Amino acid sequence: METNNMENAIEIRHLTKDYGSFKLDDVTFDVPMGTIVGLIGENGAGKSTTIKCILNLIRRDGGEIVLLGRDNITGEREAKEEIGVVLDESTFHDTLRSGDVGKILRKIYKNWDQRFFEQLLKMFFIMLLAFVCYKIRLVSQEGNRSVSNLLLLVVNPCLILTVYQETGYDPDLVRGLLLAFAAAAVSHIIGIFISTVLIRPEGRTDYGIERYNAMYSNCGFIGIPLINSVLGSSGVFYLTAYMVAFNLFSWTHGVILMEKKCSLRNLKEGVLSPMFLSTVAAVLLFFIRFRIPGVLLDSLNYIADMNTPLAMMVAGFSVAQADLGKMFRNLRIYY
Repeated sequence: METNNMENAIEIRHLTKDYGSFKLDDVTFDVPMGTIVGLIGENGAGKSTTIKCILNLIRRDGGEIVLLGRDNITGEREAKEEIGVVLDESTFHDTLRSGDVGKILRKIYKNWDQRFFEQLLKMFFIMLLAFVCYKIRLVSQEGNRSVSNLLLLVVNPCLILTVYQETGYDPDLVRGLLLAFAAAAVSHIIGIFISTVLIRPEGRTDYGIERYNAMYSNCGFIGIPLINSVLGSSGVFYLTAYMVAFNLFSWTHGVILMEKKCSLRNLKEGVLSPMFLSTVAAVLLFFIRFRIPGVLLDSLNYIADMNTPLAMMVAGFSVAQADLGKMFRNLRIYY
C-alpha cells in the first residue's frame, strides 16, 4: 500500500508479528508529519518490535505500514533515504575517523551533503577547543562574557551589514524578505499562544522562565553562524527578518514573562540594541541601494568572518560552565 497523503509520516494498519512466545497483535496508529512521538511501555510490550517492523528490519506477519508515503517494503530504499537516526552512543568502530564516517554515510544517502557535514565538523572542533580552554582555566567566566559581548555587539551587526551590501537588489528577494518578516511575526504569535496554553502556572513561580525558554531561541549566537556556514549570505539575509521579530517580541512579551511587567524603557533597550539597529540600517541601505565604500566594506567583512569561530567558542565556554548532570537530573525538563 502506498499513499499520496503526506499528512502522516507513518501509517500503521493492523500490524501483526508473532514470535510464538510473544505476539504483537493488530496495532494501528498514525504519526502526523511534524510531530514528536514517543513509545512508552514496559519491557516486552513490543516497542522495539514495532520500530523494527516500521524500518523493515524484521518482516511483519500481517498488516500494512506506510512510511513517508511509501510502503515500507516495496518503497524501503526511497523511504530510508529521508530518515535519520540519533543514537544514545556511537555504533561506528573506534578506529574510524570523522572523515571515514563521512565516506560511509555518503554512500548510504544519495543526497548526502558533504560540505554541510564538513562544516558541522569544523564548528564542533572549534567548540571542543573552547571547552578545553575553559576547563584548563585558560579562559575565565569574565573572558567568556567579553567574547559574547564582542560577538553580539560588534561581529554580528557587521555580518548583517555586509550581507545586505553584497546582496544585489532584486524584486524577488524583496518579496521573499517581506514574506520572511510576516512569517517571523506569525510564528512568534503562534509560539506565544502554544506556550501559554501548554505551560500553566499551577502555583509555580517559574512558569514564566519555562515559557520564555520554550518560546525564544538563541538565534543571535547560534542561528547566524549556523545559517551563514550552511546556507551562506542568502540564508542570513532572510534570517534577519526573524531576528527583528525576535527582538521586538523578546523585549516586550519576553520581559513581561521574566519581570511580570513591561515599560517603554525595556522596549527602548531592544530597539537600540546593535543587532536591531544594524538590521534596520542594512535594510534601509538595501532599499535605497546605497553602497558602503569598498575599503570600509572590506574591513567590515574581516570582522564578520569572525562570526562562526567566536560563536562556537562561546558555545564551548557555555557547555564547559554548565552542570550537565544536574541539568539532566531535573525531571521537569522532560515534560
